[in-house]
Amino acid sequence: MAELRMRCVHQVNTEVIMPRNQRVEEDELEWAFWVRADRQNLDGCWNWCGTILRDGYGRFATYNRLYRAHRFAYESYYGAVPEGLLVCHHCDNRLCCNPLHLYAGTAKQNADDRNRRGRANTARGRQKKNAVLTTDAVHLIRLNLLGLTSKEQARIYHVSPRHIRAIRSRQEWRYV
Repeated sequence: MAELRMRCVHQVNTEVIMPRNQRVEEDELEWAFWVRADRQNLDGCWNWCGTILRDGYGRFATYNRLYRAHRFAYESYYGAVPEGLLVCHHCDNRLCCNPLHLYAGTAKQNADDRNRRGRANTARGRQKKNAVLTTDAVHLIRLNLLGLTSKEQARIYHVSPRHIRAIRSRQEWRYV
């Protein structure tokens, strides 16, 4: 990541960067975008060197609109994203803006890609890092031998009453 950041800093310093808050005309918009992408490797990923959001995606801002960097790259190359579709990465690199690495796909296609690449969160029950309950506790909640209310059980197990109701109705902890 440090190497990527150094390349990005070097590239940005060698380009003429527009001052912040300057109104961008339509014909300058793409130029303002592409100077912030590291396009040294023509076949590889073109990493975004501008603002990076907490979720790892790049952000490009104009005077009146915020864009995800990969979405702007897709739209500038292919045109508008069809309604109901997402812009997905073939390369699995959230910073990539190379239009050849991007495609419009459904949420299901995106989830299938995520699962195929092994990035799905498959942790269940006690395996989750913030789990409070055990499988034994879930069994006792469902049995509810004392006839306690959701609120009373929630107090005992240090979870919310909504969580207790979701366990009882098998909306959560289904596999137990």
